[in-house]
Amino acid sequence: MSQLEFGFIKEMGETEVVVSMGKQEIEIPLNDQDMKDLQQLLVETDMEYVLVDLDKKRLVLDNELDMKEINNPALKDLDVGVDEDGNAL
Repeated sequence: MSQLEFGFIKEMGETEVVVSMGKQEIEIPLNDQDMKDLQQLLVETDMEYVLVDLDKKRLVLDNELDMKEINNPALKDLDVGVDEDGNAL
């Protein structure tokens, strides 16, 4: 079973994304489809956090889990009270 953790998007490049999870940062390479899915997710939901599979060092996007922030009360307002680096205010 994979180790999954939520992280905040710190940077996006052309072929990768840097995700911050507390004091840990991880650079994740993205293929064209994952980049399109991530960009669509950011535009449609204005979410700044993503689910990361730490074992495989890849993003787990909503289209894989069939979940939305609005339907998951545990994730609603997750980014409230944190700065751009994911640190508590």
